[in-house]
Amino acid sequence: MALVNNICVTCSSNCSSCSQNNPNLCLGCQIGYFLSNGVCLVIPTSVSSNSNGCSLGCQSCNGPACMLCYSGYTLNNAGYCIPCLPGCDTCTNNDLTICLLCSPGYMLTNNPSHYCVSCT
Repeated sequence: MALVNNICVTCSSNCSSCSQNNPNLCLGCQIGYFLSNGVCLVIPTSVSSNSNGCSLGCQSCNGPACMLCYSGYTLNNAGYCIPCLPGCDTCTNNDLTICLLCSPGYMLTNNPSHYCVSCT
């Protein structure tokens, strides 16, 4: 719950806890979700197309835990591969919006910071 104008407000969807002053700023997530920049995103659980038995985006796993992600994904603390933003081959696992390496046909820009834009 958050307190907004002296009224208790429920945290946004999929949050298990949120900022006391902002119900849209998640501090924790419900089961099946992970925290990224104050927002709870669903953890992908479908099997990848290469039939290796790992979760979506995972190249190598040990049981349910991923050890190595494919390009365009990053490994989160829960052991799942989370997709980077479109056009990004390598993003940080702390902030999916920060791209470190762009896909072919894209270039890294500083406005917004560390974001890939299509080369035209």
